[in-house]
Amino acid sequence: MKKAFINESGVLVAWGHFDTHNDDQGVEVDDDFAMQPGRARLVNGVWQEFDPASAPPTSVTMRQARLALLAAGKLDAVQTAIAGMAGSEGQAARIEWEFAATVDRNSPFVQQLAEALGLDAAALNALFTHAASL
Repeated sequence: MKKAFINESGVLVAWGHFDTHNDDQGVEVDDDFAMQPGRARLVNGVWQEFDPASAPPTSVTMRQARLALLAAGKLDAVQTAIAGMAGSEGQAARIEWEFAATVDRNSPFVQQLAEALGLDAAALNALFTHAASL
């Protein structure tokens, strides 16, 4: 059985034939699978080749994130969305916003804010790419 192993971002890290009883590790692939580790990723069940140099960053500093949001005209909307979050979820969001040193593209906090602002994956990637350049 041939399996591919991916990291938390869906990027291929290794593949090969594995004779194992632990079926929950790795993704089963066809025998002719030959994508290059580090240059392919699994997105919604479909393998895609990509250039890692062109991939959007997965993490930026909070400074970079806030400057990118300011440049995109979204900083006030983020602050309003965070202020409007209730309960312990709201408290956790305010702690993240005020004290986190970095912002992780795949964190639940960022996903929640992106949804509140109506940002799709492409818009979020563009924000992170711009933030990384600051």
